Amino acid sequence: MQLKLYFLTAALNLAAAASPLRPRQSNLQDFLGALGGISAPPVLSFNDPKRPFDAGGNTFVLLDEARERSCDLQLNQCADRANSSGGSAGFSVQDCNQQKVDCLAARF
Repeated sequence: MQLKLYFLTAALNLAAAASPLRPRQSNLQDFLGALGGISAPPVLSFNDPKRPFDAGGNTFVLLDEARERSCDLQLNQCADRANSSGGSAGFSVQDCNQQKVDCLAARF
């Protein structure tokens, strides 16, 4: 019985290691601002040694690059909402631009 359990555990570990890219950590994006409820997309770490970080489906070599892309994606969504609301969103594209500045500053 002990030997069967050992082989089962080893097989499960191999299957997990061979599986496609999986996130290893929770959100690595430090910025929490969210004008209009639009948060910066999460930045995740994956088990790909060449491009281990992901933001919005885009992969990156460096964490800083992924965080910057997350800020860019948030800006785009925020500006789209501000532009399409006809002023009823309660914030402007200028506010979205300032939020991006704040988002980028949170990287350090």
